[in-house]
Amino acid sequence: YSDDYLIAYPQSKVEEWNEGCNCNKPNRLGINDLEFVDQIIEQIQSEHHILEDEIYGTGYSQGALFSQNLLCNRSDKFKAIASVAAPMSVQLSEACNISDPTDYLSIHGKNDTVLPYLGRYHNNWGLISSPDAISLIADLNQINTEPTSTTVKEGLIETQYKNDTNTTQLLTAVNGGHTWSLNNLDTSQYILNFFDQATSVQLPKHSFMIKTPSGLNHV
Repeated sequence: YSDDYLIAYPQSKVEEWNEGCNCNKPNRLGINDLEFVDQIIEQIQSEHHILEDEIYGTGYSQGALFSQNLLCNRSDKFKAIASVAAPMSVQLSEACNISDPTDYLSIHGKNDTVLPYLGRYHNNWGLISSPDAISLIADLNQINTEPTSTTVKEGLIETQYKNDTNTTQLLTAVNGGHTWSLNNLDTSQYILNFFDQATSVQLPKHSFMIKTPSGLNHV
């Protein structure tokens, strides 16, 4: 999709991430996935020349919930974060504190039965709705304007909170379920476009990535 990014695919230590609800297996085992991501970033920065303040994160399903944990607890490290197919846990919504306003995109299908778009009541692991989550995050991102709603194409509705410096956005797939691709959306490209609008650095138009014995180089 793009030569402008190095992409890391981290693997959780157990079958799920410590997503910030303080209610699941990695939490009980004391696994600190936030520090794990800190280590990944440090390693990549030590091995490659990464532009300052140009780190992005995304996740799907339970990984999307963890990406929200990064938004709430590591906003100083990320330029923008995107989540796909997840609302937000009640626990994280109550504890979230975005210290540095960070562009955020959520993509979610209304017909998701695994992590429901409209949330779920549960004594141990409740979920708030995706519209409520995006409104909360916009507020934590210090965006005080009213949202705008746009039909991107049939079945895809974009709700956007925006000020002069930050964007918080929900893309709703009206007939979408619990999948990465929704309503014929090229989800990967849509996320990259969102990241591209967040960046303050534009790489030269004809630049590209090459692999040499010394590593990857952007030319």
